[in-house]
Amino acid sequence: MNVIKRRRVRGGLLTLAVAMGVAAVTPADMPWRNTAVTATAAESTAATSTTATSANAADHTRLRALLRRLTTVDGAPGALVEVRNRHGGSSVLTSGVADVKSHARIHRDSRFRIGSVTKSFVATVVLQLVGEHRVALDAPVERYLPGVVRGHGNDGRRITARQLLQHTSGVPDILDYLTPREILEDPLAHHDTRDLVNIALAHPPTFKPGTGWRYSNTGYLLAGMLIEKVTGHTYGEEIRRRVIAPLGLRETYVPGDAPSIPGPHPRGYVRPGEDAPLMDITEINPSVAGPSGS
Repeated sequence: MNVIKRRRVRGGLLTLAVAMGVAAVTPADMPWRNTAVTATAAESTAATSTTATSANAADHTRLRALLRRLTTVDGAPGALVEVRNRHGGSSVLTSGVADVKSHARIHRDSRFRIGSVTKSFVATVVLQLVGEHRVALDAPVERYLPGVVRGHGNDGRRITARQLLQHTSGVPDILDYLTPREILEDPLAHHDTRDLVNIALAHPPTFKPGTGWRYSNTGYLLAGMLIEKVTGHTYGEEIRRRVIAPLGLRETYVPGDAPSIPGPHPRGYVRPGEDAPLMDITEINPSVAGPSGS
């Protein structure tokens, strides 16, 4: 899911987006989670503000220091933070560059991928279905996805929808078995959600359902499949209808297979190996993350 602009919310910090887009260095970071990569980037911090107070100024000083660290010590090419308050005031701070070749500055209205924040939208849809009595949180996944979660000790008859959402199902994480190198072989390729799930379920669970906690993207791939089975629509259609449209999130969308980010945006980079050069991976088919982070 890509976010282009963020609606005003109550209170301060609304979003912090590292300008690498889908940058990644390990299987656990590809491409659902943003992480810093080493790059030379001259700092270019700027702020645009409609309101200012001494407290805001102090906060901005701290934020500038944080952004500077992200783009120097931590190695991110660039970073952006937007702060909005309940009175309509807003500030945008940036540091570093949007492109390591041209050294272009980061646009204050940059678009960016939200990665695993997609899970919040998916969970919201599942909970709405619970409220409509179409899904029972403590019913086995088998009820909604018969025969899908089976093999190598994985059993959908013993896993509940609640456990998928809470990362307590024990289903193995797809990112432990799908490496960045495999994705980079064809970053524009379509990935079927069921195929991704099957890759993960070819391995034993990390623990018995309900007895532990471990972050699992596979759980949210399954949650997306559950939405589609119950509603007859794609998870993206249900997110648009139930969340994006009612809240008036006019510039938030589910990209499907679209690899590009429209409008101003920083480049995204990956370092496929410890000593490998940076690789531009701004364009990538989001289906590789699907309902867990597209």
